[in-house]
Amino acid sequence: MARKDPPSIVGHNHHHRPDTITCALTCTRLKEKGMQQFDREPQYAEANPGEIVIMPCRVFNKKGQCVWQKDGKPVGIYPGKYEWVSSPDLGDCSLRISAARADLDAGEWECQVTASSFDAQDALTSDPARLVVRVPPSPPQLEVELSPIADGGNLTLSAGAEATVRCLSRGGNPAANVKWFLDQRELVGHYNQTNTTDIGKVKTWMAVSTLTYTFTKTDHSKLLRCVALHEAYPTKSRESSVTLDIHYAPEVTLVGTPTVDLEENIDSVSLRCRADANPPATVIWRRVGGNPSMTNRAPVVSMGDIYSFQETLEFSPVTRKDSATYSCEAKNTIGTSNLITIPIDIKYSPMIVNVGPAVSQQLTVTLYESTRLECQAEGNPLPRYQWLHRRPKDGEEDIVIRSEDRYLHITNVTYEHQGEYICIATSTINGLERMVQSEAITLRVVGPPQVLSEVSSRFISVERGDDAVIRAVFCADPRPIRVSWRWAAFQMEAGSGSGRFVAEALHKGKRDECYETRLRIQRVEMNDARHYYLTVENDKGSDTFYVTLTVKVEPVSMATVIAVVIACLFLIIVVTLCLLYAYRSERCCFDRKGGSKSTDLESMKSDVESVHSSSQCSSSGNNSATSQTSINRGGTQRSSVGQTKCHVSKTTSSSSSNSSNVSASSKKLNNTTPEPPGGGQYKTNIFINGPVTSTATSTTSLPSTTTTTITTNPLSALNGESIGNGGVGFPRSALRGSAIAKNQQ
Repeated sequence: MARKDPPSIVGHNHHHRPDTITCALTCTRLKEKGMQQFDREPQYAEANPGEIVIMPCRVFNKKGQCVWQKDGKPVGIYPGKYEWVSSPDLGDCSLRISAARADLDAGEWECQVTASSFDAQDALTSDPARLVVRVPPSPPQLEVELSPIADGGNLTLSAGAEATVRCLSRGGNPAANVKWFLDQRELVGHYNQTNTTDIGKVKTWMAVSTLTYTFTKTDHSKLLRCVALHEAYPTKSRESSVTLDIHYAPEVTLVGTPTVDLEENIDSVSLRCRADANPPATVIWRRVGGNPSMTNRAPVVSMGDIYSFQETLEFSPVTRKDSATYSCEAKNTIGTSNLITIPIDIKYSPMIVNVGPAVSQQLTVTLYESTRLECQAEGNPLPRYQWLHRRPKDGEEDIVIRSEDRYLHITNVTYEHQGEYICIATSTINGLERMVQSEAITLRVVGPPQVLSEVSSRFISVERGDDAVIRAVFCADPRPIRVSWRWAAFQMEAGSGSGRFVAEALHKGKRDECYETRLRIQRVEMNDARHYYLTVENDKGSDTFYVTLTVKVEPVSMATVIAVVIACLFLIIVVTLCLLYAYRSERCCFDRKGGSKSTDLESMKSDVESVHSSSQCSSSGNNSATSQTSINRGGTQRSSVGQTKCHVSKTTSSSSSNSSNVSASSKKLNNTTPEPPGGGQYKTNIFINGPVTSTATSTTSLPSTTTTTITTNPLSALNGESIGNGGVGFPRSALRGSAIAKNQQ
């Protein structure tokens, strides 16, 4: 079987030569001159024992002889130990070292080349290259204050104090690289290492790494590891570790703090004072306040004295005697813990201790005087109070809250206050109410009668013809001796009657001391509306009360109201139709008879506004004088008495058109005046029968026909102005009253 050569190690240069660039330039010049020079020099190398190591050395233009030195001494070529790697004649002077041994091969190696001739100055010597034949160091050793610590042992340190621990690695070549770990975390920056040769052994080293670190209580029970790294180790590293025993002062926490109220004889509680300390601490319980003695437990001599050395306090079940403030602390050789206090407040249901002035007895109070009731209860939390008043009402038991204090003050006592009074004490524990009530105190009120206005109405209203019942409720203790009703000049005792009036006998009320009296009035009349006075008397005095009676008339029904409204609407419609019919009938009659109607004035207004006219009146008669009144703008007025005939004619400029003659006896006006195509003046002749009295320039008054001529601008009539200027004026209202109508022909 062929022998397997051990692995070879080629040295590596671990040194940086600052003249590399200068050498390169020099070598270039030497090549140009044909001088020998190094192409590669030996470098630092490490090898395990038994391995092959190759120390490289190559030369350009080699002409001399290759020679190797170790530690300044020449080394020859020995087959199987020191051999050429290749042919030195070709410039490869590399040396193979087989089966490396630290004692033989470790040292400083140099590659040398002799000069090419005796007078040449090109001899070469390389820089020393160190060959290290590794030697595995011994396992690392921990020590504190120069005292070694066994691997896997305990290291006791104090929390918060700076500690110094050393780790030694001996006999290694090269020296081991030492690192520190706390569990798996490297303590970078907290240690430093020094390497020295072993005493008596030049070829091996001792590595000393010193750790300076401040440990805390959280480091307790962790592993402190010293790890030595070396290539000669089969696993490349070895370590030594210790378990940290960190001593620290106790810190206490409380477990089992109640989160809800603790109720007496129902709940239980367990309090644990847990101390975190190394070495273990002693727990001390103290009790402050509360009851100085405890059942089935160690006595508490005074406030603040030691109560227990046990870590846990058990209260099962709790009682009110356990209510106190408890404190917990712990001590060890390092120090004393912080103090934790917890109040234990045991809740219990209220209990009535005293109620007065008398229980299960009757308390008598005179009407309108004052009294006070008191209730005292104990409980935790402090109870709330209520005073309840229980009395019969409407056939049932009525309960009223009179007070929410332990004291009930009643001033101005009335019969309404008579009844039973009960004290209620209430406490709330864990959201639930705990309640207790006292026995009832009976309150009796004595005194003159008292009419209860809150249940007796002062006003009553009935319809005429109905029966009226006037009621009143009163209380009296002792019983009433006289009850009477009085109105106007009449007075009637209860239990009697007269005519339509009956005073009924007393009715027993809802309470023993109360009564109801009634006055019944049959078929009420309007004159029964008045005040009715009640007088009640007993041995203690009397009381008076009045009731007002009002009588209402029977209201009209809705059907009647609707019928009346419909009838009125119908009547209005009929009257309107009649007026319209009469109006149309009169217009027809006027048109047939030619008479002048007041309703035709609007027609005349339309004609006046649409027709520009001038008026001229002329009078004529048989054997009669004629008085003519002419009214023009700026003209004079003449008038006479006689038969009048009107002519209406259209006049433009100075000429007149055809006129229409109307008989004065028939008072018929024929209007044949069409609307002119343009502007201008119009003349209207009005014939008036009957006497006319002149107020103008005429000096005679004869029975004759008067002709009045009016010449005006039609716009004056439209504006309601007087027709004519300077003479007799006819306003529009006067024209409406004249006998002028449209010509229907």
